[in-house]
Amino acid sequence: MNSVSFKCDSFSVFIILFQFAIIGEAIIHINNEILSRYTYPWHKIRGFRNFILHEYHAIEGVIIWDAIQYDLEELKKVLEEIVEKEF
Repeated sequence: MNSVSFKCDSFSVFIILFQFAIIGEAIIHINNEILSRYTYPWHKIRGFRNFILHEYHAIEGVIIWDAIQYDLEELKKVLEEIVEKEF
């Protein structure tokens, strides 16, 4: 999928936004003491969740596409490390 098809496929956008909201909600429920042991801008995840759920009318495809392209891989690595070490 590229940015052009992402912008045009509203069902994919809906599913992706829902998944980002779930990730953000899950982060909210992880103890801050645990999160503080890992270098990551956790406030961005929480803020992105809030943006998706409360400012949905202002969401632009390019913002979501950039999050997919540039943020997910690092977040995945950090979360896998947390699961391995903490749970």
